[in-house]
Amino acid sequence: MLRKLSASYELAEECIGPYVRTVEEHLMLETVLLRECIEEKTQADSGATRNTVKWVYSEVSQAFKTAKINTRVLAHHLTSIICSPNCRTTKTLSPTPESVRRRIERDPVKRKNKSSN
Repeated sequence: MLRKLSASYELAEECIGPYVRTVEEHLMLETVLLRECIEEKTQADSGATRNTVKWVYSEVSQAFKTAKINTRVLAHHLTSIICSPNCRTTKTLSPTPESVRRRIERDPVKRKNKSSN
């Protein structure tokens, strides 16, 4: 689609190329995550789903920490949205932000401590 637009507006590859490659990379990453979430839910493997939720929460929390944002509530909501691939069509989040919170409280995300050596 982006390539068709760039051709119709006669944009040079130097101008649009880096943007298109970045968009394609992000799309591939999101597709992999979405596929993992869908496959794990269809397998009814609660352990795999729990690990995915923990991994997503860990990544969101780390991004917030890097940005100096200190709110777990927002991290719970974003994790819920990311792990709910059908939320746009179903208008429901599964897992809910509350179930993400309970899951993380039961089994906290553990970070490796850096060695002081």
